[in-house]
Amino acid sequence: MPSRRRPSPDAYAEAHAPAAEPLPKRAEAEDLPGKGSGRWEELERENRDLQITTRAKDYFIEQLQKDRDAFAKERGALIDKLVASSERIGVLETKLLQLEGPQEVRKVQVVAEG
Repeated sequence: MPSRRRPSPDAYAEAHAPAAEPLPKRAEAEDLPGKGSGRWEELERENRDLQITTRAKDYFIEQLQKDRDAFAKERGALIDKLVASSERIGVLETKLLQLEGPQEVRKVQVVAEG
C-alpha cells in the first residue's frame, strides 16, 4: 500500500488560520496602552500561554500520528502472521486426513455358490 504523505501540523495551521488582522494605524497605535500597563502584561502572558499550548497540542498530535502508524504496521504484521498460520493449518489438516484413511470399514461376506 503506498503511503500518503501527511501535511505537517504547521502547514495545516497556516492553511486554515484566520486571516491576520491588519496592523493598527498610527492613530490607533497611540491609543494602545503602554508596555508598563497591566493590560499589556496580561496580553503578553496570554500570548505566551497560547504559544505554549499550541506547541503542546502540536506535539500531542504528532505523537498520535506516530502511534497510529506504529499500530497500523503492527496490525499488518499480525494479519500476515494469521494468514500464514491459517494456510499452515490447512496443509496439516489435509495431511492428517490422508494419514487417517477411511473411517468406515466395510465387511464383505463372500458366499460360495455352488
